[in-house]
Amino acid sequence: MNILPLSLEKAIQTLLNTSSPKQLSQARKSLTSQYREQKGSPILSKEHCLSYLATRLPATFHVARTVFQELQARLPKAAPKSLLDLGAGPGTVYLALTQVFDSVEIATLIELNSHFMEMGNALIEDTGPIQWQKASISPPFPSHDIVTLSYVLSELPEKNRLNLLEQAWEAANQFLILIEPGTPHGFSHIKTCRQHLIGKGAFVVAPCTHENTCPMSPSDWCHFSVRLKRPPFHRAIKEATLDYEDEKYSYLILSKAPIHQTSSARLTKSPKKRRGHVIIELCTSTGLENLTITKREKSLYKFARKAKWGSYYSPDHL
Repeated sequence: MNILPLSLEKAIQTLLNTSSPKQLSQARKSLTSQYREQKGSPILSKEHCLSYLATRLPATFHVARTVFQELQARLPKAAPKSLLDLGAGPGTVYLALTQVFDSVEIATLIELNSHFMEMGNALIEDTGPIQWQKASISPPFPSHDIVTLSYVLSELPEKNRLNLLEQAWEAANQFLILIEPGTPHGFSHIKTCRQHLIGKGAFVVAPCTHENTCPMSPSDWCHFSVRLKRPPFHRAIKEATLDYEDEKYSYLILSKAPIHQTSSARLTKSPKKRRGHVIIELCTSTGLENLTITKREKSLYKFARKAKWGSYYSPDHL
């Protein structure tokens, strides 16, 4: 189970102590209502921002860290020196990135909300590499090794979304990373962006093992899940009984340079374990494939029994 770094948990709690539990609860309800009614980005006041820290930052931090760990696992020699985060909020993506890569020397965080910028400076222990820019997400963007758009695609104007995406892609020296909620709506943005940027010469690092057309039907969506331990403030504001939360997400890592894929497929769901056999659903370069593996296929069966949702699959390596 993923646990928030203790220093970050304490820093968040210190910020939350500047407001009353009643104010935070009211702000959370207001945010939830506006998000459900899809009224755009409702985060305005200090209390709204604090409520976001308590309710959403733990999950978005763990998702971002998991995505960066995926980049590191797929490309062990990657050593990004700079980050451009568009719509940075309180600096969550930077906090996650520095948990995985120690090569980052400078980070440009573009954020319009001054409350988030102030809170970000309080959360980030070493602000030396940080350059905050109080601005909306509008090109041109300065070039950086990694450019990220985390949970912001749906907030971009639809008529300008692909143009902004192209500008973000142009600004990426090495990688462009997109993260969205693991919902049909969130994945639809990822899928559209994937196809568009592959047409512009992008190479897919993850989650896909190919650059062919995404085989997901309109009724299905590619997403993953990360389980996190809820900090005390997270449980309190959500009035939660469980000490953990599962956050579903969709993501895309694109590279400027060609990628040598070491796996031919990836599990899109948890394996279905039956008596004497296991059924796995794979995303391959030729489409979705359901594979039934029996005990007679010893190495494959051993893999299938241990495989998890999102595991990479390549029979040549078994």
